[in-house]
Amino acid sequence: FIQLDTCWPPVSTMSVKVNSAFASVLLAFGLLLPCQLGLPTTTNQGDRLIVFVPTRQAQLDWLELIHSQAGKPGEVGENVRFWFGPGLLNQETIVFVPGGDYGRLVAAIPSSQDTYSWWTVQKENLGKLVTGETRRSSDISSAYRTYQEIGDDLPSKRIVWIDAGIHAREWIAPATALYFIDKIVQGYKSSDSTIKSMLDNFAFYIAPLLNPDGYVYSYTFTRERLWRKTRSAQAGGCYGVDLNRNFGYHWGGQGSSSDPCDENFRGSSAFSEPETRAVRDKLLAIRLRTISFITMHSYGQDWMVPYGYAYNVSVDNYAQMMRPVQAAADKLKSLGRNYDIGNSAVVTYPAAGASDDYAASIGVPYAHTIELPDTGQYRFLLPQSEIPRVGLETLEALKVYLGYIAAANQPRDE
Repeated sequence: FIQLDTCWPPVSTMSVKVNSAFASVLLAFGLLLPCQLGLPTTTNQGDRLIVFVPTRQAQLDWLELIHSQAGKPGEVGENVRFWFGPGLLNQETIVFVPGGDYGRLVAAIPSSQDTYSWWTVQKENLGKLVTGETRRSSDISSAYRTYQEIGDDLPSKRIVWIDAGIHAREWIAPATALYFIDKIVQGYKSSDSTIKSMLDNFAFYIAPLLNPDGYVYSYTFTRERLWRKTRSAQAGGCYGVDLNRNFGYHWGGQGSSSDPCDENFRGSSAFSEPETRAVRDKLLAIRLRTISFITMHSYGQDWMVPYGYAYNVSVDNYAQMMRPVQAAADKLKSLGRNYDIGNSAVVTYPAAGASDDYAASIGVPYAHTIELPDTGQYRFLLPQSEIPRVGLETLEALKVYLGYIAAANQPRDE
């Protein structure tokens, strides 16, 4: 997620974020602020736009001179900005002139020997026009937005975090996250009232693939289709860490292993891996606004709540967390899919160092692990043809879940 405070250096990042009506996929490239482009940062009410049409070489030469004076203190053209040109004879040159420089520039314009003026003011009081072009509007699709509005969510919105693909072999999870992104964007554009309400109430931070190295390894090598961990080099010639045992809440406990060759290897220390550190750092930065944390896995058809690091422990607001989960499970059942719900350790098994436990431990009110279909027929090898059904079911369940949260909660104070 992008945050720019200065003109330099360019920011390189890659993330997926749905903000109001948009899903912005921010790819790795340098982003420049206006000050890097040499653009004026303020516009006064006396600013003007002048169009020149030089018909004589002397006029064109004068435009070239003014163009060369840009940024030079004391020169007539110091603050003048050429929007187009200078080019050729009989071709328009369009010039922006700040209000305080207009008189000096006009006084320096060579007089025309023709019966007509070779320049004209195209726009008077340009500042008023600019002010009108940046009027505030509640409709994000009908007004020019600030950089912060385009790059960041509105600060009044509560955040819903969704991640997937923390385990390489669980392919249905990233596929479902991408389905969700696509459908809520398309739904907003087509005026789906439920989706519009979701996006008006929440800012979505979505990371569809938390373990890219492991996923690529699983995807590329058929014999390693069931690879689970990352691909970082470990002791003894082994590879990978189970990222869902690497978070720092009760790290090193039940359901994790100290053996680098085991599937549940927890890493050398809590947050030893760059992937978990990235999640931790972002969650800490947004935790006061984050109302829901959802991590998608497979398989099992479970919708669970913390804590899962051991038996017989649960979050203080367990009943609160379970209410929207029950509503979502009822919706899934109406669609022909039965989900088990409840405490993570009870529904499945104890697993210390998990991401949902960590999210709950830093104060996120609703934290969940969703184990997507199926229940054992295909296990991790769910056919690709099942993506639309699983995606649709999950979308409909999340509509109900988020609708409940929106109705039951007020924004949290910073």
